[in-house]
Amino acid sequence: MAKKGLKKIELKLEKALKQVAVLEEEKRIAEETIQREIGKNYFKIQKKKNKEQTYDSVLEDLKLELAVLKEEENKQRLEKRNESETENFSGEFPQ
Repeated sequence: MAKKGLKKIELKLEKALKQVAVLEEEKRIAEETIQREIGKNYFKIQKKKNKEQTYDSVLEDLKLELAVLKEEENKQRLEKRNESETENFSGEFPQ
């Protein structure tokens, strides 16, 4: 009796895992579609601001902006790490 119950549960679990995989794929496709829409709309905005813009120039601008943001994040992370290390050292050496 318990064996039949276990087999039934395993089959339900397998079916549920397949459904999860299907839903994850649907989610991935939906996210890609939204990202494409965002890109199209962003390009339209940039083109309205400057008629001389091309796909390549907009892409280069975005890459540059992303690189600057990453650099700023790294700088802030380093500053926080240095601050915490300084605080740790100041607590270890009584004056």
